[in-house]
Amino acid sequence: MDPLTPTPRSSRSPSRSSAWPHELGAFFELLALAAVAITQPVFDTFARSPETFVLRRADTSDIVMFSLAVALAPALLTWALTTPTGLISRRWRRAGHLIGVATLGTLVGVQIVRRLLGLSGPRLVISALIIGVGLAVVRSRSAGLGSWLRLLAIFPAALVVWFLGLSPVGDTAFGSETIGGDGIRIGEPHDVVFIVFDELPTASLLGADGGMNGDVFPSFASLAADSTWYRNHSGAGPSTPQAVPAILTGIWPDPEALPVSKIYPRNLFTLLGVGYEQNSWEIGTDLCPDDLCPDEDRTILTEPLPELLTDAWTVLTDQLDDPAPDGEVIDFQIRQSEPQAPRRFERFIASLETEAGGPRLDLLHILYPHQPWFHIPDGRRYSAPFIAEGLGTRYHWSTPELADQARHRHLLQLGHADQLLGEVLDRLRELGRYDDSLIVVTADHGVAFLPGEPIRGLSEGNWEQIMWTPLLIKEPGQTIGATVDDPATAVDVLPTVAQHLDVRFDSSDNEDWTFAGRALQSDPSPQPDSVDVRHHLPWKLNVLEPDEGEPWMVFDGGEGFERLLDRIEPAGALGGGELALWRFGRWGHLVGQDLGPLTQRPETVEGSVQDLDQWSDVVTLVDELPLWLGGSVDLPAGTTADVLVAFNGRISGWSQAWTDDGDHRFAVVIPPDHLIDGANRIEIFLVGGSADVPELTPVDVGDVQG
Repeated sequence: MDPLTPTPRSSRSPSRSSAWPHELGAFFELLALAAVAITQPVFDTFARSPETFVLRRADTSDIVMFSLAVALAPALLTWALTTPTGLISRRWRRAGHLIGVATLGTLVGVQIVRRLLGLSGPRLVISALIIGVGLAVVRSRSAGLGSWLRLLAIFPAALVVWFLGLSPVGDTAFGSETIGGDGIRIGEPHDVVFIVFDELPTASLLGADGGMNGDVFPSFASLAADSTWYRNHSGAGPSTPQAVPAILTGIWPDPEALPVSKIYPRNLFTLLGVGYEQNSWEIGTDLCPDDLCPDEDRTILTEPLPELLTDAWTVLTDQLDDPAPDGEVIDFQIRQSEPQAPRRFERFIASLETEAGGPRLDLLHILYPHQPWFHIPDGRRYSAPFIAEGLGTRYHWSTPELADQARHRHLLQLGHADQLLGEVLDRLRELGRYDDSLIVVTADHGVAFLPGEPIRGLSEGNWEQIMWTPLLIKEPGQTIGATVDDPATAVDVLPTVAQHLDVRFDSSDNEDWTFAGRALQSDPSPQPDSVDVRHHLPWKLNVLEPDEGEPWMVFDGGEGFERLLDRIEPAGALGGGELALWRFGRWGHLVGQDLGPLTQRPETVEGSVQDLDQWSDVVTLVDELPLWLGGSVDLPAGTTADVLVAFNGRISGWSQAWTDDGDHRFAVVIPPDHLIDGANRIEIFLVGGSADVPELTPVDVGDVQG
């Protein structure tokens, strides 16, 4: 019987058992609507972004539970909220069910209107409401619609089968495992310590002379002094799921493939196989089979299922956002960042042990110094915008001022990455493993800070900033460093490791273990007069695209390396010891100076500082400090200015003002030693004049209320 059909007066009080068929039918109707409104768009989006499950470290049970939750929870929740109305009367129960139909029908309307008509904002909401209410009205008058919806309840089951079995998610949910190692002999089984940083361009590490910038990054310089630095090294792609497999497999990845062991069974982990104790800390990839890395769950700092459900909610709320420009559909992009990356790094350091009965592989891929940029070189945190200001929908830098500001935050966090690398090297020395270990330090891809250009996507203006990444390899027993400028790429890393360990393959397995790259220390380098061709894989946020029919973009490596060295902007070029990373640009030499000797004009301008009271009662001996200061100044339209910030009588930073909706805004990150316990005195100035004789105009932003 139709659950909305009025019952005869003589049967207005049905038994509990006879009510269940009606409730089950009502639930099936809601299940069908929820499948169209919620389950299908969520599954479709996640199927296009299966790397989400890899990044969240989700196992089979997590993915299955996620699938069932997305398929069943919306209908169950709607049914649970509307069913209690039946306790009042059968009429109220019918009204409750129709409200549920209208609610889910409105979400169906969102999908229809947004996809077919491209509406957004109030027009989208109103149109979707009309569809939802109309559907409920038709349902109240038509038993046929109810029958059709109950028949459609098979749709969510079909979606689950497709999602887990036929979509790319299946490679993650039910990936086969293999330990490999058959036919492989390792002649020199040294310990291997392998660290892959993320969003670390070679450009950030260079000093004014093109060498490693040891003044501000001493740990990288220390390792370079004992290792071979392949300075002319480029990665394989601008995204982790592409770039890391190239490093760990020695082959060019499929840009659409998941970075999992089922797709790439021949990799560093299976090359070393059961003969090595494997201590793998992957994030964003899952290349180590469970057979070899059974304890990898220790690297998970959050529960995957709640994170995945949060991602699903993000997908749904995004449906109400404005469509992309020109009708372009921007797929859901999981925020590939890890604010707790330093904690993971520290746990990796703690996991380093002495050799116990055999060689070890200690591998860490860390989303660091990857954004968000929240850390200063000593590891303490500060609060600031999660997504750097100045990045638009397509992640292009909108202004030179914001690109420079973001680079400063990046370099500060890189300073902390350098400190963590130093802790790894110190721990290896403490354990007596440093000298005899094969140590590899590299990065998957770079990041760029050029106005008008993308931060990560390749463009004509920034490609050398994204492609060129550090590669340092310290072979066992090496004590003298060398800088090699011969061409090197990500696919050369694994064959180079294999050469150092004297890995040999039985003839029957040689074909399976063919590398696309070469062993850098022994194989012939390209001839000087030959064309240095570099390949780079496509990515959805790139501006440049491969030629038609080509799997990758092609670049002139010689030109890219020359551009890299020509564009050096060394961190800490103005000196300053601990203040080196705060001293940059036109007014950087003033940072750390007392205000007293500087000339101040008598006039003032108006301005404001965000959350000024956070400096009213500072405690300096904590892990998170109020180091980011943002504000605005009142300037005539069309003008620009530089802003100087002083704390407690010392100049703490400067910023070029930028225009945002008519406001002239500024932001700085101040040195931690410029804070004092209790109330801090903050002074803001416009700065002009010359570098030798700056002139300050006070900006009235009010007083800290202590």
